[in-house]
Amino acid sequence: MEAPICPFCAKPAALVTGAKIYRGRPDLRDKKFWRCKPCDAYVGCHPGTEKPLGKLAKYSTRQARIKAHFHFDQIWRGMARDGMSKSRARRQAYGWLSARLGGSQSNISSMDEQTCMRVIEICRTHADEPFISPSLGDTDVRSTEQNTSVSR
Repeated sequence: MEAPICPFCAKPAALVTGAKIYRGRPDLRDKKFWRCKPCDAYVGCHPGTEKPLGKLAKYSTRQARIKAHFHFDQIWRGMARDGMSKSRARRQAYGWLSARLGGSQSNISSMDEQTCMRVIEICRTHADEPFISPSLGDTDVRSTEQNTSVSR
């Protein structure tokens, strides 16, 4: 795997373990991260790989991503609580978010701070509304899945 390039200094990031970044977190000690130490920018890797989960980010962007994930996760977890499988709920919710972002990528770990703020606002605005899948028109996916599972 070729090292990702830091978007702040244009130099290659270094592959490190969580022990270098999260000294007080033994649960992250062995996980892999790409890090640009001079810029204090980093991103985690997919489990068991060296593939970055997204783009390197500085502190403020990492914090915005954490907040965006918190609000977005409320959407798909609510769908899963309403009877949809976890994987389908996430897939549908990411499609929904992508449509709200104008069809742009909805991978939060690749977003900049401004886009994360949009995600937070979108999710807060729509948190209490029935989920409407862009691929299913006006079908309320949660109600449809519940009705299907009840009738079995």
